[in-house]
Amino acid sequence: MIAAWDQCSRCCRRHVGALITCLIVWGTLSTAPAQPPGPGGRQQHSVRQTWPQEPAGFERGYFVQLPRLRRERWPVIVVLHGNGGQAERAIGNWPARHPDCLVLAPQGYQRSWNITRERSKAPDVAFITAMLADVQQRYPQADCGSLSLVGFSNGAALVYALLIEWEATEAAAVRSAVAVVSSMTTDQFHDGKFWKRSDASSADYDTPLEPACRCPLLTIHGTADTVVPYGGGRGPGGIHLSAQESAHAWANARGFPGAPIPDTQGERIAGGLLRYTYPKAGVTHLKIPGGRHGLGPAHRVVDPLIDAFLQEAFLRDGLRREGTTP
Repeated sequence: MIAAWDQCSRCCRRHVGALITCLIVWGTLSTAPAQPPGPGGRQQHSVRQTWPQEPAGFERGYFVQLPRLRRERWPVIVVLHGNGGQAERAIGNWPARHPDCLVLAPQGYQRSWNITRERSKAPDVAFITAMLADVQQRYPQADCGSLSLVGFSNGAALVYALLIEWEATEAAAVRSAVAVVSSMTTDQFHDGKFWKRSDASSADYDTPLEPACRCPLLTIHGTADTVVPYGGGRGPGGIHLSAQESAHAWANARGFPGAPIPDTQGERIAGGLLRYTYPKAGVTHLKIPGGRHGLGPAHRVVDPLIDAFLQEAFLRDGLRREGTTP
């Protein structure tokens, strides 16, 4: 979103819009899979897209951090930076936290993800889809069918967009999603429906749809956030739902029939955080009293909770593939 989201970045085949032509070039002339470097190596690749801002085409880069612990198959974590962010810096300590996973960090065009009012008007949902196809070709061990999405601020808004817009084939691969310090905008959800744009270069969310993705979702937000207000209202991308309204919208979409969990009924957990859980819908919201847009010291409590959430999803997926009930 707009430059205010820079605070977050410092602190913390087949989906294409109807009016956008997206040309994917798989980065090399060879179709043979790349020979990966040793454990823990880092590589940079790109896929090529065209859209109205870049009619001649543009190489959109992404970083690959290979797992330190090698397995037959590598679960994949996609980390999406905030507005003004840099992909390589977004990798951070994710490899140490999840040493058996392949970590992907794509770069937003002009350091932003196109949700509404950002500098970028690029087709980002198509970009992430193309990146995953490219990764699967280059690294056959990458298990892109065991995928987790983690986004911060503007990157969290892209997580919501992916969950809303991905069709059944892509959505089925997502095992978990984490959206940190951003709620949906009233463009993405209003009148009880989720919306997308038929033209990704515009700000007009004109197409209602029912999200195909049913993966577990964790949303995290601080009550003192002055960039994207916890209680909803005007933010970088327009009018935002409240953090709890966003979580409840996803719970409703996944079969939860009731009203939102009252604010006073959150479960108090470590670090003074409050947890609101819709278990049958697979949606959890963490409220951080006094937490600002970058979360600050709360990271010490939040990071292990995110790690446990992702690991539980990977474990559940492994048991599912083995035909075992968790």
